[in-house]
Amino acid sequence: MVRDILAGRKPLVLQKEIYLGWAMLAGIIIGLNLLSGTIGLIILFIVIIVLRMCSVHFSWQLPRRKLISTNERPKTKAITTTN
Repeated sequence: MVRDILAGRKPLVLQKEIYLGWAMLAGIIIGLNLLSGTIGLIILFIVIIVLRMCSVHFSWQLPRRKLISTNERPKTKAITTTN
């Protein structure tokens, strides 16, 4: 992340891919001590790598909220009243 910021690029973990999601999942599993021991951590490592490879192969992406710029706002009709 620091490398990307120093290079003037958007950090890889903030891209639309699920890279950050898999890293957070592994961190939560380790942080909550759901897996312990060397074998458990190796299995977690392999699972996270396989999920990352699947997300690249199948083009899985995080949902994005479409922002409306000021030029793209839908035009509304002005309501006028006649007397």
